[in-house]
Amino acid sequence: MFNRRAFGWCCFVVALYWYLGLFRNALIDDAFINLLYARNILRTSTWGVFPGLTANSATSPLNTLLLAFVSWFVGPTMQASILTALTAFVFIAWFLLRISFHMFRVEKFGVLAFAALLMNPLLISTIGLESISFVTLFVALVYLFLVERWYLLAVTIGLLILTRADGALLFLVVLVFIPTYRMRIKVSVIVMGCIAPWYLFSWLRLGSLIPDTFFIKTGQGSWGAWTFSNGAWMYFDRFPFQTVLSVCFLPLLALGISRRVSTVPVLRLIFMLGIVHYFGYSVLRVPPYHWYYTTEVVVVVLLGCFGLGVCSQYAGENTVLRQIIEGATVAGFLIPALGMFFFLASGEFRVREMPIHTNWAYHERYKEVGLWLKENTSGQGIELRGEIGSMAYYCDCFLLDAFSDRKWLAQYVSDRATRPGVLSWLFRVNFLFFTEETRLPTVLYQLVGSTSRSNSSVGFIKQWETITNWAPAGLIVFSSY
Repeated sequence: MFNRRAFGWCCFVVALYWYLGLFRNALIDDAFINLLYARNILRTSTWGVFPGLTANSATSPLNTLLLAFVSWFVGPTMQASILTALTAFVFIAWFLLRISFHMFRVEKFGVLAFAALLMNPLLISTIGLESISFVTLFVALVYLFLVERWYLLAVTIGLLILTRADGALLFLVVLVFIPTYRMRIKVSVIVMGCIAPWYLFSWLRLGSLIPDTFFIKTGQGSWGAWTFSNGAWMYFDRFPFQTVLSVCFLPLLALGISRRVSTVPVLRLIFMLGIVHYFGYSVLRVPPYHWYYTTEVVVVVLLGCFGLGVCSQYAGENTVLRQIIEGATVAGFLIPALGMFFFLASGEFRVREMPIHTNWAYHERYKEVGLWLKENTSGQGIELRGEIGSMAYYCDCFLLDAFSDRKWLAQYVSDRATRPGVLSWLFRVNFLFFTEETRLPTVLYQLVGSTSRSNSSVGFIKQWETITNWAPAGLIVFSSY
């Protein structure tokens, strides 16, 4: 018997695969760090950038393991990143449809939310990172809260924390919304049980409960005047069209003025998740990497779409209100879709760089540099100042920076562990089992990436000019150390 719904899902998956495949050659540089980890897990069971040499710069253990699993079938290639994102988006769609049907007895507002996320320039620019997996679990969390499946909710929170450690902030918010004290205790125990094996492994084997990226990013501080708290304006300055599209559902937050919208428990939960996440990152004063804003974008989309659904329920016979809601719903479908179509069509559906990013070179240029290094450096150590992911992936050589070489961390820990106070004690506990990697090769070369071509050095061996919408006149210089 012909199953129309199953056929529809099959067609949806095929169309989704085609759409995501358009961005295959535009993955941002950090996506290749994940691929490096996946490749080394498969090659030598190593958690690190180089085979056999341990590192701890993979922010998301769960996403790294998922990517390695997919890579086991198709290889640690860009295809693995696309298939991982494809699977995540399928689950996002399913959960959003279930949320919409549970709340409104129709799936329309779930479809609206999914279309808004799929066509969101900022979210689509995170393919290859853990952000889309994080969104999947975030949406699953909302659904499980809605249907009061507390034990599954606890497992989901645990997986969320393993996807990004800032999931712990969301965990604290969810605890407040769980109705009974006893259930909060049970949920907390399950969450701790889910995350304990990884954190124990990370502490004992990787030398730290917290990935190195936490110390790298917080140590970077601001980009000039820009931090996470005001970084959205920086992206508006560089990518105005794409940024506006990413937050085009912001006006719908005005629906929260309605008491019937603002008192819906699940919408209040979503709102508080967004607020706590934003202020948590703002306090850390980390740089405004675009993927950090994923949670805020998802919160805005969900509040807007499901806020429309609540208003639709209570519009009753008010013809004018119903027409306004229907018009906003149609606009919610068309604006993201037409915006993304315009972006893709402007490049003749050949995407060279993501809609929003902070990379200094196209993927093709980094690939060219990486392959040249592979042929001309004979496995020697290369000190890197620039973006490591793509070039290290293609050169399969020892590019040494903070993400791959932990020498800096030994001094970092030593400086802070000797200071007086509680923080010093926490540092000593966290790095109790840390040992510095000593098997790295001697550095003979230097590779420097810059956003300015005025940094060309005398006596360089080779250099490559780079250009992106973020850095329109960059340069990569290779020289003797």
